[in-house]
Amino acid sequence: MLRHGPIVTLLTDFGDRDGYVAQMKGVMLSILPTINFVDISHHVPPQNVLIGALLLRNTFPTFPDGTIHLAVVDPGVGTDRRVVAVQVGQHWLVGPDNGLLSLVAVVEKIDRAVAIENSAIWRHPVSRTFHGRDIMAPAAAHLAKGAELAELGPPIDELVRLQPPEPIRQAGKLVGQILCVDHFGNIMLSLPAQNDYFGARDKSLVTFSSGGVEFSLPFVETYSDVPPGQLMLLEGSQGFLEIAARDGAANQMLRLREGAQITLSIPPGQ
Repeated sequence: MLRHGPIVTLLTDFGDRDGYVAQMKGVMLSILPTINFVDISHHVPPQNVLIGALLLRNTFPTFPDGTIHLAVVDPGVGTDRRVVAVQVGQHWLVGPDNGLLSLVAVVEKIDRAVAIENSAIWRHPVSRTFHGRDIMAPAAAHLAKGAELAELGPPIDELVRLQPPEPIRQAGKLVGQILCVDHFGNIMLSLPAQNDYFGARDKSLVTFSSGGVEFSLPFVETYSDVPPGQLMLLEGSQGFLEIAARDGAANQMLRLREGAQITLSIPPGQ
């Protein structure tokens, strides 16, 4: 029977043009040649820790127990920010202590965390601008090889935590922001999908405004509930409301960008 090595996922903002991801994989394979790599994404918007944290939060629970998750979105590399490893159930996560790992606690309790201070496991010499390769990758590989968290460094009580932007209610309106735009041009909003903002949702129109432009969208359940080329609002698979276009790119049609404020007019009585 074919036996696979331990799974290590990678999430970065490095892109795929340069050799940075390959260098991290090379370091890990030098420690444990049987690692099975899975790339979550290397196209997190540069230095956007929140988007990286959301991607990690939404992805890590889909992997089997025993998976190691290495995440590097690290605008503070070379400063005094910590590099950490955490255990969440039977998953282990390695990354900078800048909030990138903190949103996994929304899904499952963080059991233990350590600061990766055992320099004996690092790759030397350590670059001040590439801790992902020289500190985090070796730590992830040693965890995949069976090392205990305590072998990486001392325990820590608290991680730096991110707080995704909360919707603000004001005078019959709900103010949020555009979190990100995916590969299809779908626009993810900072509005959790499970909240009943609109009451009855029988294709009723919901009014949005952003950047001085106002538009109305039908609130539907699937992408096929509107004709080709039409915009819609629906509950996205990642837990947030999403503006999408059937057979089109909503971000191009609306000219909306990540981080922009967006205001939703709530029907009376909500």
